[in-house]
Amino acid sequence: MALTSEEISALVQECAPLVEGARIENVHQDGRFNVYLTLYSQASGKLSLLLATRPRFQRFCLTEERPPAPAAPPHFCEAARSVLRGGRVERLRQVSGDRILEIAASRKTETGRAETASLVLEMIGGRGQLVLVDSQKRVIASLHLLRRGGAEISPGDPYRFPEPRAQNPQIKALGPISWRYLDEADAPPLDSKAPLSFATARRYGRLEAEEELRERREALLGSLRRTHSHAAELASKVREDLRAAEAGKEHLERGELLKSALGRLKRGMESIEIENFFAEGLPRVRIDLDPALSPQQNLEKHFKRYQKTRRALPVLAERLTRLEAQAAQARKLLDALEGAPSVEELARIESAAEGLQRKRPPARSKGPKVTRALGPRRFTSLDGMEVLVGRNAKQNDELTLKMARGNDVFLHVAGRAGGHVIIRSAEGKQVPLETLLDGAQLALYYSLSERQRSGPGLHAAGEIDYTQVKHIRKPKGARPGLVLLSTHKSLRVRIEPERLARLQDTARDGAGN
Repeated sequence: MALTSEEISALVQECAPLVEGARIENVHQDGRFNVYLTLYSQASGKLSLLLATRPRFQRFCLTEERPPAPAAPPHFCEAARSVLRGGRVERLRQVSGDRILEIAASRKTETGRAETASLVLEMIGGRGQLVLVDSQKRVIASLHLLRRGGAEISPGDPYRFPEPRAQNPQIKALGPISWRYLDEADAPPLDSKAPLSFATARRYGRLEAEEELRERREALLGSLRRTHSHAAELASKVREDLRAAEAGKEHLERGELLKSALGRLKRGMESIEIENFFAEGLPRVRIDLDPALSPQQNLEKHFKRYQKTRRALPVLAERLTRLEAQAAQARKLLDALEGAPSVEELARIESAAEGLQRKRPPARSKGPKVTRALGPRRFTSLDGMEVLVGRNAKQNDELTLKMARGNDVFLHVAGRAGGHVIIRSAEGKQVPLETLLDGAQLALYYSLSERQRSGPGLHAAGEIDYTQVKHIRKPKGARPGLVLLSTHKSLRVRIEPERLARLQDTARDGAGN
């Protein structure tokens, strides 16, 4: 289903003249698998280049689709924007005739220095991969978890192309690229500037939509089957409890019988025989007693059991009704899914199924748990200035948007998640370079995972953006930790063990503010 290397070669030949030299206006991400580059050139006008990594549908092509624009872009999209937006496509090439595409881009920084980066689309294996690489061939970010030979590749690590794979000889024997496999419905207009690309976009877009519909249906089938099975199983258990509760009137009768024979009862007795005046013929019935209890306590024990079952009856009946209705509704939705529902019907069934999803009861509290709220990490720079680092996304917001002052300096690793770093600065006072480098060191270090921090030897490097806090704003509805910088400068830093050790010696774990 994925593009062959011959098809990729044909697409590159068609797309390269259109996109090379075009300005990268924006980068958008649609879900987990698709990234769009919005391009513009005087010769070609506005273009949308799709880079898709979905399993079985890995591809690239120019498309007529308008890329989505979510309020809060995902992490990879943020990284790509910070490196590519405003630059130009220098080259679009197929790597070593394999199913690998490289898009090289360059842009000028605020200082006028040329900065280069590449997007590499790997269309090899079960799932595609999209990697953002800097000019030194080091990983900036990847769309999915990146591995080579079983080892995880992290931001800052060197990037290398996947090993070439032997091609299926049947595919190789096809010779020159042929697009006859495309359905007539996918044929592009005759005046299209990229006929192969647009035909590919339409065909794969249709196939991918059909696959998404199938996956949604299968996922919903599994969910509804589990819901139906769970509700039916619980209903069966509640019926048993209900039968036991309905039999609870026997405790009332036994209590009344013991009450009538209260004068004959003595502590230490294990049982007593009494005429059962609730049954015809007054048969004698044997009632077991607890020898450790007094006569009155044995009597009250049966009345208490009766009261307990009497209170449980309406609760159990209501629960049984609810579970039976849930199982019936799940069965009805499963029957509706047995056919091949349309997109609209599937959306309706999904909406109806949301209310049926099983929810776990809240865990019982074992008592009030007192936790100490840890504030941001606190360090002292070489120049004696206080440096604060957020511990998580929620605290990042608290630190930058509430605790920090307008003249404080904000630092954050470019293009990936990490702690917000704030350097406390007095109004009109410039932050010394060494303090700035200390803050950048902390921003880089606290963007690494726990495994990376504790691994043997730290060799990470990264771009650190910095600006005054007054130049920061938070988009409406954005996720915790996400902020936008209206203006900023950047530093390229690498982990310096001596600098990091000096800063860690000054660490103070603050609580509250």
